[in-house]
Amino acid sequence: MNFNFDLNQFIAQLEGSPVTTLVAAFVILVVCIVLVVVAIAGTWKTVSKLGGRGWSQIIPVYSAWERSSAAGCERALCVAYTVLAGVAFVSSVVSNESLQSIAGLCDLAYLIIGVMVAYKIARRFGKGKGFTVGLVILPFIFYGILGLGSAQPVELKE
Repeated sequence: MNFNFDLNQFIAQLEGSPVTTLVAAFVILVVCIVLVVVAIAGTWKTVSKLGGRGWSQIIPVYSAWERSSAAGCERALCVAYTVLAGVAFVSSVVSNESLQSIAGLCDLAYLIIGVMVAYKIARRFGKGKGFTVGLVILPFIFYGILGLGSAQPVELKE
């Protein structure tokens, strides 16, 4: 009995098949769910360590207020960050062409203030600018490091 199996031919037969597409979609879905859960758990614990309400991180707009307050931001910055978070949330739900240009500017302002909040959070844990970049670009990893790791807030000497 001669058993001849060609892996390349087998993969070529699977390409484009519905089963392959479903398996790939399932794997991507599982990875995304894991990343979201880790991000929420990390920000939850980070905000809790800073003295805020950790559970607030599962509420879309209120999470911005609580995160910026826990970071020690000024009241005006907290209000601006929260309002811009609300605009960004509404603009992602509503598809109105006249709102899209305003929403784009608000998203840019939200990103800039978000970087400022991330910097304040990093400073509260004794971290630097490099860690701030990590909080902005890979929040699911860096908030996990702060919240789920052994990092503790430090006293700032300004």
